[in-house]
Amino acid sequence: MESHPARVWNEVKFEQRFEEFLKSDSYKSFQDMYCATIGIDRFQKFVCPCVRDPTEDSCVDLLESGLEQYMLSLKNAIDHRPAIRDCLDRCFCTLHVELRQREDDGAQDENVFDLLGKGHRRLIEATCCDYEEQPMLCVDVEGKPL
Repeated sequence: MESHPARVWNEVKFEQRFEEFLKSDSYKSFQDMYCATIGIDRFQKFVCPCVRDPTEDSCVDLLESGLEQYMLSLKNAIDHRPAIRDCLDRCFCTLHVELRQREDDGAQDENVFDLLGKGHRRLIEATCCDYEEQPMLCVDVEGKPL
């Protein structure tokens, strides 16, 4: 079996775990390699034992929760305060100029401001370079390196 860092589920319900698994890079790699799919029954039977159920500590990440709340507050301010939106529309920084250009070119991407309300991972994926997982930087629930 391949060695990899231990994980903790972010989702509490098993069906949610399965849905997230179907969106994962691991599942895409499996499909590319074997030209096959995995159903929920097989997923439940063979889920990796290194992935633990959430605990009270793992379910509440104060930094992540704070970031999500801050992003939602920014989105609400942009949506409901025209003066803020006008300032952003008149901004000539590289990011805002590129966003306006993409909209003018008819890009079907989600607007970066809409992504503020959909979680930090989606915002990062939409606005940053491709990422590469760094397992050596992972820590377990007690904060010790894996």
